[in-house]
Amino acid sequence: MLSKDICLKYIDTKVIEERLDQIDPDFLEYEVKMISREDINRIHNVLVVQDFKFEENPHNSILLYITGLTDQFDFEAMRSNMIGGAPPD
Repeated sequence: MLSKDICLKYIDTKVIEERLDQIDPDFLEYEVKMISREDINRIHNVLVVQDFKFEENPHNSILLYITGLTDQFDFEAMRSNMIGGAPPD
């Protein structure tokens, strides 16, 4: 299993800039901070294979959305999981 940092650096090279512009930086920072190492590795592995796309976003993941692995992201659900519109401390 690759380290979380190595996977995140690779994922960063696959980000679709137009989608990144739609995301609140606090939400992205919170997801990167909270996502498990196993999930990061799964996303990394799917990006390496490059022939897989999720029909639905199984985790409502910002990372899946900004890398183009899914076209679905529920912004309202994500915001409702935050405290006062911002990630919890």
